[in-house]
Amino acid sequence: MEKITLPFEQVVVVGGTGQVGHRVLELLLEHEGLAIVATSRAIGGTGAPAGPLATTIAADALRWGARVKWAALDLESETPEVERQLAAMASALARGRRTALVFAAAFTNVDACETDPARCERVNERNTAAVMKWARDGFGARIAFYSTDYVFDGERGFYPETSPRSPVSAYGRSKAFVEEWLERHAPDSLILRTTGVYDYLPGSKNFLMQMLALWGEGKPTRVPSDQLANPVWARQLAKATVELLARGSRGIYNVAGATQLARVDFARAI
Repeated sequence: MEKITLPFEQVVVVGGTGQVGHRVLELLLEHEGLAIVATSRAIGGTGAPAGPLATTIAADALRWGARVKWAALDLESETPEVERQLAAMASALARGRRTALVFAAAFTNVDACETDPARCERVNERNTAAVMKWARDGFGARIAFYSTDYVFDGERGFYPETSPRSPVSAYGRSKAFVEEWLERHAPDSLILRTTGVYDYLPGSKNFLMQMLALWGEGKPTRVPSDQLANPVWARQLAKATVELLARGSRGIYNVAGATQLARVDFARAI
């Protein structure tokens, strides 16, 4: 396989302990000489990530050692605190170096976004835009952002990248907001729309882990039969991200699995 060369000297991965961010870090570490900074909601006394998902990837974080510098960034905080954390994180980066920002963090609970729209707006819109503005203005960073099929209304499906956005949920509107922000303020960004992302990552709330948790408790499970998606393994999504960044790709790309499944059939497959 042809070796991929990244046109960057340093990369920031926001959400480095999440299912996609973790996989992106694995792939970035294959590139010698690349400076890597990853964020976690909290950092322990040893400088390693802390929290439930951080515990899951603890062995990897230990193995990666000094190759990855960890920084605290809690997008649940109020924006002034996020800006303070960003200012502190800047010391781990070098000015004037070719930089990429992979934004792999979000408030992804679609139902919870409906019941707590203020939290959705704070995390997925206001604080997300603050991080991107910091990366763009401070480091001239190329941004890769994960969006969603929820930017569409789901009425007809098979949406190409050129379809107009038509979100009907708070979560979908928050992702559409960031897509539009990037198109206006950072037009060379890479937007990856995806769906049904899964991985075996205890502590994660992806569909695979939800099903395993419910069945482990012996609970009957009701899942939709009319919701279609193309589930994608987080590692494959991360691989597509790194390849698209290496190519200098920009704009919107739909990145998902090859097989379309109703949610109930995905559950049966699990």
